[in-house]
Amino acid sequence: MEAVVEITDFSIENVLAQNDELRCKLESRDHQIMLLEEKINYLLYHRFSSKSERFDKRQQLLFGNEDAACEVEPATETKVPEHTRKTGGRRVPPQHLPRVRVEHDLLEEEKQCSCGSCLNRIGEEVSFQYDVIPARFQVIENIKFKYSCSNSKCKQPPITAQQSPPAPLPRTQASPGVLAWVGSSKFADGLPLNRIASIAGKRFGVPFTSTTLADWMIKGAEQIISPLVATMENALDGHDYLHIDETTLQVLSEEGRTAKQKSYIWCRVTGGNDTPIVLMHYSPSRAGAVASKLLEGFSGFLQTDGYAGYGASASRPNVIQLGCWAHVRRKFDVARKASSPGAANIARQGMELIRELYYLDNQEKEKPPDQRKRYRQEVVKSCLDKIRSWINRNQCRRLAMEVCCRMHLPTLTTNGQN
Repeated sequence: MEAVVEITDFSIENVLAQNDELRCKLESRDHQIMLLEEKINYLLYHRFSSKSERFDKRQQLLFGNEDAACEVEPATETKVPEHTRKTGGRRVPPQHLPRVRVEHDLLEEEKQCSCGSCLNRIGEEVSFQYDVIPARFQVIENIKFKYSCSNSKCKQPPITAQQSPPAPLPRTQASPGVLAWVGSSKFADGLPLNRIASIAGKRFGVPFTSTTLADWMIKGAEQIISPLVATMENALDGHDYLHIDETTLQVLSEEGRTAKQKSYIWCRVTGGNDTPIVLMHYSPSRAGAVASKLLEGFSGFLQTDGYAGYGASASRPNVIQLGCWAHVRRKFDVARKASSPGAANIARQGMELIRELYYLDNQEKEKPPDQRKRYRQEVVKSCLDKIRSWINRNQCRRLAMEVCCRMHLPTLTTNGQN
């Protein structure tokens, strides 16, 4: 007995709808698989490969994806002058070091030639030696003279001369030189206070203790450094360019926190021709509220990375946010390591464009700001325009995994302070 199957328009539409639904699910699953593969590739690179962000252009030959190569427009090559290695020889000591002239002459009997004539000085030969004056301790005796009235019937109390200049830390035996030596040894050279005290005792016979040195450093920070930091904070108001960034810091003993919890140092740096102001701020948090407090009242050009915590300050109408090309390049480097061959080639092209930008900008790196600004407008801006065109052409193409490689492209603003 034959079965009769009736095919209606309604059943065909259901089948087509199911096919479309299954196709969407399959595409979504393929997309998810691709993202997971890229994550695995990135983690493998991060775990086992070199952390350097440099790459060899010859590595492009390892990928035989002809389709991807056809899709990507090759970047314009820039000829970089070859490095010429200097020949051997001793370097001349820096000119800023003081010179001590030590003359070496012949003895009087050696100034007589074998022929009987006298030798005449015709020149001199100069050689250099580095010398260092070792640190030495000395005791400064501050003698303060006392005066009293010569009239025996006068009842005015005696007058004692005041120390000039006054001691940096009253009621201590620390001179400015000792505070500078201990502070530079501790914070610049990284020596712990107990080792500094041991050096002072063994080499110079000075009976310092780590407790005394710690007390001096704390009082110096409160009485000397804090007013200086407050003055630098007030001086920030006169600058229209500021670079801010944060980095992690481990604090071993902090009330209410463990040593494994991350703390942060926030750094602010000014620009311009004057000596830059560098201010460090400690905070146990990386919240955007910390950035907002540090940038309160600032107006001008603000250079940051892609951290979202700077968004509130950068969105103010009197603030122009500048990006960081090093962070942008890092995104392309991650894409180069974690993506498929086609996307990796696109990432390499982006790194080549940024390399060309670096090369052009470094040509006038040491020039004054006005001249450098003019050079950037006339020469570097064309390279930025080329990068912008390249971004627009490749906006729809996937460079790498969405989680790790969302590009934070900087504002393509050319100015003399960026």
